[in-house]
Amino acid sequence: MKSILLPVPHVQQRQDGECIVACAAMILNYLGTEVRYEKLLRLLRTDWFGTPASRLRELETLGIVVIYKQGTLQELHDHLLQERPCIALVQTLELPYWQNEPNDHAVTVVGFDDQFVYINDPSFSDAPKKVSLGDFDLAWLERDEYYAAFKKRS
Repeated sequence: MKSILLPVPHVQQRQDGECIVACAAMILNYLGTEVRYEKLLRLLRTDWFGTPASRLRELETLGIVVIYKQGTLQELHDHLLQERPCIALVQTLELPYWQNEPNDHAVTVVGFDDQFVYINDPSFSDAPKKVSLGDFDLAWLERDEYYAAFKKRS
């Protein structure tokens, strides 16, 4: 697998349940589309319990193409090679660095190499986190390997 690491700016979530909002903010910043965090909360209709990932399609109103589907590690890698960062849905129990209560979560996938996936986890201030391909795949499999990839509309 060809190594890649995209320079996606890290955004930490402000409250529990805002992981998708923070990941969307990372993606939009990377794509050069500045949107206030509060506007994203409204656009994605985030509640105290979080945001359904399918609502990421609402970013299309900002001129962003959103690809939301089930996929493979190879598909994630291919998107990154095309400079399309991805949001992956994961179960935190399988992430070795996670010490809090396990839960459903979203992370921004920013890189790959032969052994690791690099993710910006909005629950933490430091990024990217390096996770073995096996651990990431298990965490992702627990959420049925759903992801969203993004690019600017041409």
